[in-house]
Amino acid sequence: MIRHYYSSIILFIVMMISPTWLNAQWLPVNTLQTNYNFSGVSIPEKNSDYVFISGYDPANIFSTAFYKSTDQCVSWTTFNTFPPLFANPTCVAFSSVDTGLVCGVNGMVGTVNGGQSWGYIFNVSDTVVFWDFAVAPSSPSFWAIGNKIAGIGFGTPVVIKNSNYPIGTFQRLTLPSSWAGYQLTSVCVKDNNNCVISTQNHPPVVLKTSNGGSNWMEISVSSNDREIWDLIRYDLNDDIIAVGGADNISTVFRSETFGSYWSTVYESENFGGPLMSVGAPLSYIRDTMYAVGQYGIILRTINSGLNWSMQTAPVSNWLAVSAGHHYSRFAVAVGLNGTYDITSGALLRTTNGGEPIGIDPISSEVPGSYTLSQNCPNPFNPSTKIKFDIQKTSYTGLKIYDNLGREIETLVNKQLNPGSYEVEWNASSYPSGVYYYKLTTGGYAETKKMILLK
Repeated sequence: MIRHYYSSIILFIVMMISPTWLNAQWLPVNTLQTNYNFSGVSIPEKNSDYVFISGYDPANIFSTAFYKSTDQCVSWTTFNTFPPLFANPTCVAFSSVDTGLVCGVNGMVGTVNGGQSWGYIFNVSDTVVFWDFAVAPSSPSFWAIGNKIAGIGFGTPVVIKNSNYPIGTFQRLTLPSSWAGYQLTSVCVKDNNNCVISTQNHPPVVLKTSNGGSNWMEISVSSNDREIWDLIRYDLNDDIIAVGGADNISTVFRSETFGSYWSTVYESENFGGPLMSVGAPLSYIRDTMYAVGQYGIILRTINSGLNWSMQTAPVSNWLAVSAGHHYSRFAVAVGLNGTYDITSGALLRTTNGGEPIGIDPISSEVPGSYTLSQNCPNPFNPSTKIKFDIQKTSYTGLKIYDNLGREIETLVNKQLNPGSYEVEWNASSYPSGVYYYKLTTGGYAETKKMILLK
């Protein structure tokens, strides 16, 4: 499921430059040069080298393009094959290297030959921008959500359903009048009866039906002033991840009751903005997921959303993410990069899951205990090394915090075997001051102070 956030339709985002995170393993892809905005990305299979991206001209949303790579973003083929009157592609998803769907303004289009040609799956007579769609993994149930375009804003919400996809009839549901002010953002589907839809409302609200759309419940996700931009069902049970936040806050919510009850599992302030998209391999056993947001924020989980670690990217804004290939070591993110009124597509990829570099095992002997050593040198300028001992195979995190307690960098975020390790932190992009580093592993946690003196 791919997410979208379209400044070209209703507003532009003022973007700020994020700090340089030298340990990040997300690298720019320069092999796809275009002035178009990228609006969605899909990697069709868990072990696929294929990447599909949709795009549009920000000066003319009816001028669209489709990009295809068969070699992990090394080379690209461009198709200008979307049907006439199909505009502003928003969400793209491929179930194989040949079969895919894209939704946008006026309907949804499909291909069975890898993007060489497209045809309408359905379209509408009034002007509707479709934001997202979902197909249930175990039933022929298809749902799509959008809003009518009204003047300079978004109007009446729209929900489309097909109970016997792909050969069934598309039905436009009659929605409650209380939805009139909602901008729908994403959809998550279990079967023909059970569907959850997120909204831009804040405090955040999701809409849930358990009888095929005849009746809906409006469910509060949080009492805080947040919003939700994307949903993903991360297994074949009732588990959903929702991402969003606020102006300077990134938030991840989690539900184990298919949207009936929610908890906040991650929140970070002052280092980015709302998360706009969450992506994972197409397989529904999604231990590993990525979430991306404004100002270059990238989060990653390897335990089904229980814990999230921050990664960074050399860009200023992100819109959509997809992950796949070799158990999610290969992942791709697309977005916008630019200023208030000049934007261009930006594309990153990682081939190691975005994990930081520079984790050096210095001994494989099993330590007698977990320990975190004082960094050396200390004070330092601009680099220092941190040693720690792992007693048992454990999921390990080593994070850096500023003097206000704000998380600013992740040095380690992975399972480590017993042994002694050393990590170097380069703080050349940070000002002089007091910083803290915290090790969490195997039930052990310890924090130490260090001084950057330039």
